[in-house]
Amino acid sequence: MPIRAEDRRPARARAAVVRDFLRGAAQAHVLHHAVEHDVYGAWLTDELSRHGYVISPGTLYPLLHRMETEGLLASRVEVDRGRALRLYRATEQGRRELGILRKAVAELAVELLPGIVTGRWTEAQPDEEPSGPRPAGLLGGGRTTVADE
Repeated sequence: MPIRAEDRRPARARAAVVRDFLRGAAQAHVLHHAVEHDVYGAWLTDELSRHGYVISPGTLYPLLHRMETEGLLASRVEVDRGRALRLYRATEQGRRELGILRKAVAELAVELLPGIVTGRWTEAQPDEEPSGPRPAGLLGGGRTTVADE
């Protein structure tokens, strides 16, 4: 689901929880595509913009470098029509971390969008509570801890 135009305010105008979530979601998106195939900066910028993310090269390239430093991505340089192109691909560690992210996102989706599991999801009001039993946790019934960086 693309981000609506009214939600595309500059990052500084959003609450920290929204900024942090969207920043993490963009990283998960990068990792997802890097598992599927080689990716490069300009392609990622276009792909992320299709999903409503506005990300500048000054944000994207440090993100890619950080993900490579953390062992999530590996890069290589290829020459295409005389231009050097840095291609990124997910490492084994990146694949494992994406698996963890997928489980966390699935559990979050069940909590925030309860009807999505049954196919009856609609945009609910923030104060609406789902009725009926809560689904068992997708992460083994435990909690997912998000540590401060």
